[in-house]
Amino acid sequence: MAELVTIARPYADALFELGQSAKTTDDWSIDLEFLLASYRTEEMQNFLKNPKITNRNVQSVFNSIMDGRVSDEAKNFMQLVIKNQRLQVLPLITEIYEKLKADAKGKVDVAIYSAFDLEADEVDRVVSIVAKKINKLVNPIVKIEKDLIGGIKVEIGDKVWDLSINGKLKSMNFNLSK
Repeated sequence: MAELVTIARPYADALFELGQSAKTTDDWSIDLEFLLASYRTEEMQNFLKNPKITNRNVQSVFNSIMDGRVSDEAKNFMQLVIKNQRLQVLPLITEIYEKLKADAKGKVDVAIYSAFDLEADEVDRVVSIVAKKINKLVNPIVKIEKDLIGGIKVEIGDKVWDLSINGKLKSMNFNLSK
């Protein structure tokens, strides 16, 4: 995985720099989302697995998909990615690009796990607490995890705040087994 990140990062950095200088970071997000969705389709994955296809075939297919749907810069970017045989890192390029964009806006993704669906006001309260704690704008990503039993677990990068019943039970078990 680290090797793929090393390959993807220069592409994402270059796109982000280009987007910032031209004030088109949001446009790049839209183009990357479209390209990634096109890449991930079952038909495209089956096409790419065919050992008989060439880079020229792949470029031709992507050119027809992109025509009129993405910017000329995005087309050039994809041609470069295909030419360098880096299409498999497109998901990582997109992910790194979005992280760079969020960091520039002082925004961070926060995963909020709950055993049950959270109401909007509950999510807002968690976002408010976390935003104050980390002093950044928070983009909440709410996920259901039935194993928590109750409460929530909050993940920001490699930091985890486990306020779930399951987490407290595990903590108690650990403390009692000492």
